[in-house]
Amino acid sequence: KYDFTRWLSTLAHSVNKDDPFVLICQSGVRSHAVARVLSNKLGFERVYDAAEGMDGWSRSGFETQTPAH
Repeated sequence: KYDFTRWLSTLAHSVNKDDPFVLICQSGVRSHAVARVLSNKLGFERVYDAAEGMDGWSRSGFETQTPAH
């Protein structure tokens, strides 16, 4: 099981809260939820999430790349 609380704690201690921070997930739902937690509860000033996630990015015709394994 993924430990979201641990991830948030690690992030809060390794990223400057004043720097811009961009989140993206598959559909935009999870990145939006995380962005709200980062800004509302942890005080991140410049958090952005990609609306509609990678699905929306692809539908808009923007280029994507699949990492080599």
